Amino acid sequence: AFFTFLVWFKLRKQQKTLIQIAKHAPQIENFKELIDYHATVKTINPYAFAVCLLPHSGSIAKEVSAFLSSKGTKMPIEELNFDGLRQHNLEDFINQLRIKRREFETKEATEIHLFIAGPIMSGVLIGAEFDNWKPVKLYHQNRDTKQYEFWCPLTK
Repeated sequence: AFFTFLVWFKLRKQQKTLIQIAKHAPQIENFKELIDYHATVKTINPYAFAVCLLPHSGSIAKEVSAFLSSKGTKMPIEELNFDGLRQHNLEDFINQLRIKRREFETKEATEIHLFIAGPIMSGVLIGAEFDNWKPVKLYHQNRDTKQYEFWCPLTK
Protein backbone atom coordinates (compact mmCIF):
# COMPACT_ATOMS: atom_id res chain seq x y z
CA ALA A 1 0.00 0.00 0.00
CA PHE A 2 2.88 2.36 0.85
CA PHE A 3 4.53 1.74 -2.54
CA THR A 4 1.23 2.39 -4.35
CA PHE A 5 0.75 5.63 -2.44
CA LEU A 6 4.32 6.72 -3.23
CA VAL A 7 3.85 6.06 -6.96
CA TRP A 8 0.51 7.92 -6.95
CA PHE A 9 2.09 10.88 -5.15
CA LYS A 10 5.02 11.09 -7.59
CA LEU A 11 2.74 10.87 -10.62
CA ARG A 12 0.47 13.58 -9.25
CA LYS A 13 3.44 15.83 -8.56
CA GLN A 14 4.79 15.19 -12.08
CA GLN A 15 1.40 16.01 -13.61
CA LYS A 16 1.24 19.34 -11.74
CA THR A 17 4.77 20.17 -12.89
CA LEU A 18 3.88 19.42 -16.55
CA ILE A 19 0.79 21.62 -16.31
CA GLN A 20 2.88 24.50 -14.95
CA ILE A 21 5.45 24.08 -17.71
CA ALA A 22 2.69 24.10 -20.35
CA LYS A 23 1.21 27.30 -18.93
CA HIS A 24 4.55 29.08 -19.25
CA ALA A 25 5.54 27.76 -22.69
CA PRO A 26 6.45 30.59 -25.06
CA GLN A 27 3.96 31.59 -27.71
CA ILE A 28 4.77 31.52 -31.40
CA GLU A 29 6.29 34.82 -32.38
CA ASN A 30 6.47 36.39 -35.84
CA PHE A 31 4.18 33.79 -37.38
CA LYS A 32 2.98 36.25 -40.04
CA GLU A 33 6.58 36.90 -41.10
CA LEU A 34 7.21 33.14 -41.21
CA ILE A 35 4.21 32.67 -43.52
CA ASP A 36 5.27 35.56 -45.74
CA TYR A 37 8.81 34.20 -45.97
CA HIS A 38 7.65 30.73 -47.03
CA ALA A 39 4.90 31.93 -49.41
CA THR A 40 7.23 31.66 -52.40
CA VAL A 41 9.67 29.06 -53.66
CA LYS A 42 12.98 29.67 -51.89
CA THR A 43 15.23 26.86 -53.11
CA ILE A 44 16.58 25.41 -56.34
CA ASN A 45 15.03 21.93 -56.29
CA PRO A 46 11.44 22.10 -54.95
CA TYR A 47 8.92 19.29 -55.36
CA ALA A 48 5.14 19.28 -55.14
CA PHE A 49 3.68 16.32 -53.27
CA ALA A 50 0.05 15.59 -54.24
CA VAL A 51 -1.59 13.16 -51.82
CA CYS A 52 -5.09 11.91 -52.65
CA LEU A 53 -6.70 9.64 -50.08
CA LEU A 54 -10.34 9.99 -51.11
CA PRO A 55 -12.21 6.93 -52.36
CA HIS A 56 -12.91 6.88 -56.11
CA SER A 57 -11.06 10.18 -56.70
CA GLY A 58 -7.90 9.05 -58.41
CA SER A 59 -5.41 11.90 -58.47
CA ILE A 60 -5.21 15.61 -57.66
CA ALA A 61 -2.10 16.13 -59.81
CA LYS A 62 -4.04 18.05 -62.50
CA GLU A 63 -5.39 20.52 -59.94
CA VAL A 64 -1.97 20.93 -58.37
CA SER A 65 -0.36 21.45 -61.79
CA ALA A 66 -2.98 24.05 -62.71
CA PHE A 67 -2.41 25.86 -59.41
CA LEU A 68 1.37 25.89 -59.86
CA SER A 69 1.01 27.13 -63.45
CA SER A 70 -1.31 29.92 -62.34
CA LYS A 71 1.38 31.05 -59.90
CA GLY A 72 4.11 30.83 -62.55
CA THR A 73 5.85 28.11 -60.57
CA LYS A 74 7.35 25.07 -62.18
CA MET A 75 8.35 21.97 -60.22
CA PRO A 76 8.01 18.21 -60.51
CA ILE A 77 4.89 16.70 -58.95
CA GLU A 78 5.14 13.46 -57.01
CA GLU A 79 1.93 11.62 -56.16
CA LEU A 80 0.65 9.26 -53.51
CA ASN A 81 -2.85 7.95 -54.21
CA PHE A 82 -4.95 5.65 -52.06
CA ASP A 83 -8.51 4.62 -52.88
CA GLY A 84 -9.70 5.67 -49.44
CA LEU A 85 -7.71 5.72 -46.24
CA ARG A 86 -9.09 3.52 -43.48
CA GLN A 87 -7.74 2.08 -40.29
CA HIS A 88 -6.96 -1.26 -41.95
CA ASN A 89 -4.53 0.32 -44.46
CA LEU A 90 -2.80 2.88 -42.21
CA GLU A 91 0.36 0.80 -41.98
CA ASP A 92 0.64 0.65 -45.77
CA PHE A 93 0.03 4.41 -45.96
CA ILE A 94 2.77 5.19 -43.43
CA ASN A 95 5.18 2.87 -45.25
CA GLN A 96 4.39 4.62 -48.55
CA LEU A 97 5.06 8.00 -46.89
CA ARG A 98 8.45 6.77 -45.74
CA ILE A 99 9.26 5.53 -49.23
CA LYS A 100 8.30 8.93 -50.69
CA ARG A 101 10.44 10.70 -48.10
CA ARG A 102 13.45 8.59 -49.11
CA GLU A 103 12.71 9.29 -52.77
CA PHE A 104 12.67 13.03 -52.09
CA GLU A 105 16.02 12.67 -50.34
CA THR A 106 17.59 10.73 -53.23
CA LYS A 107 16.29 13.34 -55.68
CA GLU A 108 17.87 16.00 -53.46
CA ALA A 109 14.59 17.87 -53.00
CA THR A 110 15.19 21.11 -51.14
CA GLU A 111 11.59 21.88 -50.16
CA ILE A 112 8.24 20.09 -50.39
CA HIS A 113 4.96 21.74 -51.34
CA LEU A 114 2.28 19.50 -49.81
CA PHE A 115 -1.26 19.19 -51.20
CA ILE A 116 -3.61 16.73 -49.47
CA ALA A 117 -7.11 15.58 -50.36
CA GLY A 118 -8.24 13.28 -47.60
CA PRO A 119 -9.21 12.91 -43.97
CA ILE A 120 -7.79 15.34 -41.43
CA MET A 121 -6.00 12.57 -39.56
CA SER A 122 -3.90 11.87 -42.65
CA GLY A 123 -2.42 15.35 -42.27
CA VAL A 124 -1.41 14.50 -38.73
CA LEU A 125 0.33 11.33 -39.91
CA ILE A 126 2.10 13.13 -42.75
CA GLY A 127 3.16 15.91 -40.37
CA ALA A 128 4.63 13.33 -38.00
CA GLU A 129 6.63 11.74 -40.84
CA PHE A 130 7.85 15.01 -42.37
CA ASP A 131 8.51 17.02 -39.21
CA ASN A 132 12.11 18.09 -38.47
CA TRP A 133 13.10 17.58 -42.08
CA LYS A 134 13.20 19.86 -45.10
CA PRO A 135 10.90 22.87 -45.38
CA VAL A 136 7.39 21.54 -45.99
CA LYS A 137 4.82 24.06 -47.20
CA LEU A 138 1.15 23.30 -46.67
CA TYR A 139 -1.57 24.16 -49.17
CA HIS A 140 -5.31 24.21 -48.59
CA GLN A 141 -8.14 24.06 -51.09
CA ASN A 142 -10.55 26.85 -50.24
CA ARG A 143 -14.14 25.55 -50.12
CA ASP A 144 -15.62 28.74 -51.52
CA THR A 145 -13.26 29.38 -54.43
CA LYS A 146 -12.21 25.73 -55.05
CA GLN A 147 -8.69 27.13 -55.51
CA TYR A 148 -5.58 26.12 -53.64
CA GLU A 149 -3.92 28.67 -51.40
CA PHE A 150 -0.71 28.63 -49.43
CA TRP A 151 -1.62 28.00 -45.80
CA CYS A 152 1.62 27.94 -43.82
CA PRO A 153 4.87 26.00 -43.42
CA LEU A 154 4.98 22.85 -41.34
CA THR A 155 6.47 24.25 -38.18
CA LYS A 156 7.08 23.38 -34.59
